[in-house]
Amino acid sequence: MNSINYYKKYIKYKNKYLEIKNQIGGIPLRDIIFEIPEIEDPEINLYLNPLYGFVYYSNGFIFNYKYFYPETPIGKILNEKEERFFRQVGNLIKPSDHFLPKLSCKRIGIIAGLLYLIYIKNIKECTKEQLVEYPIYIASGESQQSQRRSKALSKQFYDSFEVSRVKTEEDKEILTDLFRLLLVILWWKIENLEDVREYFEGVKHSIPSLKLIGDTDVSTEFKRLFIQTLSPIELIEMAQVKHFCTVVSLISGLRITDKTYPNCGENVLNNLFNILAYYYKSDFVKKLEDLCANPKIIDFYTKFYEKNITKEIDFYGKKSNFNDAWSHVVSNLDGVNYNRKGIRDDEEYNFEIRSGLNKAKNNLNILQVISQLIPDVNSWENFFSKFNELKVVIKINIDLHP
Repeated sequence: MNSINYYKKYIKYKNKYLEIKNQIGGIPLRDIIFEIPEIEDPEINLYLNPLYGFVYYSNGFIFNYKYFYPETPIGKILNEKEERFFRQVGNLIKPSDHFLPKLSCKRIGIIAGLLYLIYIKNIKECTKEQLVEYPIYIASGESQQSQRRSKALSKQFYDSFEVSRVKTEEDKEILTDLFRLLLVILWWKIENLEDVREYFEGVKHSIPSLKLIGDTDVSTEFKRLFIQTLSPIELIEMAQVKHFCTVVSLISGLRITDKTYPNCGENVLNNLFNILAYYYKSDFVKKLEDLCANPKIIDFYTKFYEKNITKEIDFYGKKSNFNDAWSHVVSNLDGVNYNRKGIRDDEEYNFEIRSGLNKAKNNLNILQVISQLIPDVNSWENFFSKFNELKVVIKINIDLHP
């Protein structure tokens, strides 16, 4: 799928979802988030806290699996031809009306608890036969045919967990995401806090030892995640940005000047530095100067920090808005792999950061970009150590050099 069209679809889909779920039972979304209890056991919380249903619905998780990983267990559920689990309405993907109205929040809780015991804890006393008593798919009608359909489709859903039993790290990731998919279904059922309580009743039915942290306690790490997500840092969304160079069209063969491209990788880096800028506030430019940073990133935050965000100003000889200017900061850097190239000021100009490895194939491409902005950076630990006043703790989950 064309990346530009995918992005447009995703934004429409995300906005539509937020519009539909902006209020739950008259309670603003932000308020209900802080009313939802946290599960005391951190591992159970990771798999069964309903807030993950909201997070994973609104972050593109569904679209990514449907369009880019259709052969995974989750992709197969999302692409099931008759759309009996999920259906696409315009640009919105939501649980199907075939079964969702009959599925209660308490039943989802019971199912989630049983799946956790069977596939995460591997408790032998909990068997897949117990799941048959709680079909996740409830077909319309009371006929034997309807009941058989409910059992068959429920088995199809539960078998996805069996296929993803943890053997490798990839299995673990898919198995975790299957729980996220279940919580996405739950989030579409939740209309008020009573529904949340019913869900936890269901989980306790399967896991009697479940303990919740009080509703008013918002000081834990999990709740802070949502406080920081919602406020006060505002992340910049991906956009079409100008590359300010002349390229040859792959379609017409004509030379085209100053067109745009989607700033996926560029946007990620921009938000990373913006978060650092938020914590350093007006001292960020000085911090960059102390690190002997690339003059372009210093100029960028000198001109755009807390001002000119919505304006077009002169930036290295071109009228640029905030996103356009950042695109120039991270383009045409040494050793970086880019998707496209053109001509600027009669010289070759590379832009649109590529995912994966750098040109030398000895480090992540995104770290190569950072190393050209901040000297002597070759790892995430090294990068964040330069901002040690923030006391950032780095946990590495990918070893590039086994």
